[in-house]
Amino acid sequence: MKSIIENYPDFRKVVRQNELVYLFGTGISAALTGKNYSWKKWILDGTGYFSDRKAADDIAERSLGGVARKTRETIVLCEAAGFDVIFIETVGVGQSETSVHSMVDLFMLLQISGAGDELQGIKRGIMEMADLMVITKADGENIHKAELAQTQFQGALRLFPVPESGWRPKVYTSSAVARTGLEEVWKGVEEYLDHIQKNGYFQHNRNRQNKYWMYESINEALRGSFYRDPAVEACIGAYEKRVLEDKISSFIAAKELLEIYFKDARTLE
Repeated sequence: MKSIIENYPDFRKVVRQNELVYLFGTGISAALTGKNYSWKKWILDGTGYFSDRKAADDIAERSLGGVARKTRETIVLCEAAGFDVIFIETVGVGQSETSVHSMVDLFMLLQISGAGDELQGIKRGIMEMADLMVITKADGENIHKAELAQTQFQGALRLFPVPESGWRPKVYTSSAVARTGLEEVWKGVEEYLDHIQKNGYFQHNRNRQNKYWMYESINEALRGSFYRDPAVEACIGAYEKRVLEDKISSFIAAKELLEIYFKDARTLE
């Protein structure tokens, strides 16, 4: 999506004029380096966009699967600031698809044709969560392959049960180089959002996401409290060494560390 937008000079004509759009990426590079590889603020009023490097560094904290730990909070902040459209770009493979799916209104899967059965097989689980799919790089000699992939994926999606939203995912093709397909893709986005707003799924899904992130916040706070506990910090290294040397099972080590944590927590009370 980033490449489509960056190479599509008329992107502002696709969405409604004067809408504010935020685009930021969280992927494996963010998880490994602690830095976001793409954070751009798009002002669709003719002024273009600018990069905010500090904001990227502030939110890109290490997290399992490459999804920045504070992405959810950043989305809420952007909505409160008046941004109408928010893109969360991910690498698609090697990260927690559930986390990504649980923080967006529409889950768009980008595919390329001719990637091989192995790569496409990796993404089969993600396909089941997709609300919309786009075959990218549909230009030059690749047009026929992209159209064939579109037909194949559309057929595959029909084999899945109809999602709770009641929307049967559609497959589109696009090209950033040829500057084609983006209007159709965005029309599909608007059709999907209109559909779920009319049948009530939009609010239902957001309420469910709020519940999910309540528990995630609790789990995160408890995990942080555990690893910051002085008593745990003093001995966890020794337990790790014993586990690596196969002198104690991982389950017993975890049990004893938790007992140390809860004992220390009760002492602090």
